[in-house]
Amino acid sequence: MELTLQGIKEKESWKKAGIKLPACDVEKIADHVYFLCTKYMTEEIAV
Repeated sequence: MELTLQGIKEKESWKKAGIKLPACDVEKIADHVYFLCTKYMTEEIAV
């Protein structure tokens, strides 16, 4: 059980530990946050 994108995919381990994971697609959100951060560092974005 690791707090990484790969570790979060191992849902049974988290369930056995009594930890409820978010129902959303964590990998998709991580990709979007990375995109926004890199865009922000290279140019100003409208918020």
